[in-house]
Amino acid sequence: MKLRQLLNRKCLKKCFIIVGLFIAFVCLYILSFIYSKPAIDTDYLAQLNRINRPENLKQEDNAWPYYEKAFELFKNPVDGNDFHIIYEEFQKDFSDFNDIEKGIITGWLEQNQPAWQEFLKASLKPYCYSEYVVQEIDSNEPFINFIELLDVPTMKIGYKSEGLRDFYLLGRWRIKIEAETGKTQQAIEDCFTLLNIAHQWNQGRYLIDDLVGLHCNSIGNEGLLEVISKNELSLSRLEEIQRRLTEVYESHHPKFDFEGEKLMFLDIIQHVFTKGGLGGGHIIPKYISPLVQYSSIIITMSQLDNKPSLKERSLYLVMSLLHARRNKTIAKYNEIFDQLQKIQEMTLSERKQYGHVLDTKRLEILNYIIHFDSTVQQSRYFIVNIFTPGMERMTEFVPQKKAEYEAAITILALKRYFIENGGYPETLEDLLSKGYISKLPMDPYSDKSLVYKNEGNNFRLYSFGEDFEDNDGKPMFLSDGSLVKWGRKDSNTKSDAVFWPVP
Repeated sequence: MKLRQLLNRKCLKKCFIIVGLFIAFVCLYILSFIYSKPAIDTDYLAQLNRINRPENLKQEDNAWPYYEKAFELFKNPVDGNDFHIIYEEFQKDFSDFNDIEKGIITGWLEQNQPAWQEFLKASLKPYCYSEYVVQEIDSNEPFINFIELLDVPTMKIGYKSEGLRDFYLLGRWRIKIEAETGKTQQAIEDCFTLLNIAHQWNQGRYLIDDLVGLHCNSIGNEGLLEVISKNELSLSRLEEIQRRLTEVYESHHPKFDFEGEKLMFLDIIQHVFTKGGLGGGHIIPKYISPLVQYSSIIITMSQLDNKPSLKERSLYLVMSLLHARRNKTIAKYNEIFDQLQKIQEMTLSERKQYGHVLDTKRLEILNYIIHFDSTVQQSRYFIVNIFTPGMERMTEFVPQKKAEYEAAITILALKRYFIENGGYPETLEDLLSKGYISKLPMDPYSDKSLVYKNEGNNFRLYSFGEDFEDNDGKPMFLSDGSLVKWGRKDSNTKSDAVFWPVP
């Protein structure tokens, strides 16, 4: 009996030692996990500049110096009411304003004539290039302090397209007024200025530049339709516009390039992950907080002060422990972007029919209640998810812009047909068979041609829009009168994307 008790004591003592060693090992592991540091060994900002640099760069062919001058010369309205009229009322026709409001708008355009001339010079160059550089972050701005905490150079670059928003509006107003006041040729030239600008900015390798290019593209196309709708153009002028528009798109068709986004992600990885060891390294817990702020999943006052609570820090540690290791994280990101490239080649109708969507979903965590199953699922690729939000939605813009272009070409051809034949064709196939267009304009939401209806002395041309249904060419307007160009798939209001008559 005594011998058995002695053996039991020895076994218990060994168990306590083993348990103690295990706990000590776990504590040491967690401490090393928490206080580990990243290894920064690659200059991804230099790589980004390298892939954006045009071949055989020549200063005389570079539009950037003219953009810089244009941004410097641009003048914003000083008075608040003037600002409201110019920046928020642009959807109205110029004729709808009173004389005082018209004076405000035309005065602002006159003030910015020197800036527009530099903008015009920029549009005539073959490309736009300037190096991305790191900008200082305003330490008094809590909502962007997370960028400073992450200290990732590619997240702190100054976007060269930042100043273009004002010129979008400047171009819109110029075209609108010129179209309404009979300055037809000037309006047409301003439309092609914006289309040329779109070509320049679509040559970049950074997503924001692509988006800028697509926006300019829309304004140029919409402007041409506005000119056509408000003016009786001669046959020769219609032919000239159709020829020029065709040349613009033959030289460059809009498409997203995700290379810049991939470089930024790899830069983030090297700043928030360790390098080496099991799985290539792990995410460092202290960087979860600024990543959470970036993701905008939840922002509390403690996060704005960069002082996470104990409960938050505990959750961040759990997330870090559960997150996929470095190699798998990068592999998952590459897998998603491979899917994005494939999705981009599909029509919107094909995506809906075959269910091709990204295999990631928006993470909804940080409710401070840790449910193991959901936390495992949501934490494993947390960083991948927050840096791919909305990407699939963005790829919808490309087929939309293609449809806008094909619609503009078709409308020009229909106008030509009317002049030469005394009426509009019964079908678009008639337009094709007689050589007015080289192919039928396709609707990305039906995989058929855009819907065309001959209405005697006028016609209707439209796409099914985001609800994938034919609603007889009914456009969608919000309560404030603004147009929702492509409709909304989640809306109870049935509508189409109408190109003609111009809504």
